[in-house]
Amino acid sequence: MPDLDDTSRCPLGRRCATCSTEDDLAIGTAVTPVGVFCITLCGTCAEKGDTPSIGYPAAAMQVMVHCSHLDIDLDEMAAALAAERVQAVAR
Repeated sequence: MPDLDDTSRCPLGRRCATCSTEDDLAIGTAVTPVGVFCITLCGTCAEKGDTPSIGYPAAAMQVMVHCSHLDIDLDEMAAALAAERVQAVAR
């Protein structure tokens, strides 16, 4: 099962996707109803859990881009998310 939070092949953006600062940047992941995508955040926004509010079409595009970084397709991401949900319920 792929690690959807793996950002080792995701590019670092030039600014925080939430507040646009160019300092203290790192790549993280955001979970949306359509899947998981990689996102560049500053330390402050990452600590607060602040991510930009985007619509479904933009989120879907970002999810597809993250799938390409993980070398998986959307079906594999959906299966991984379903497996994570089953594990969470079993706990």
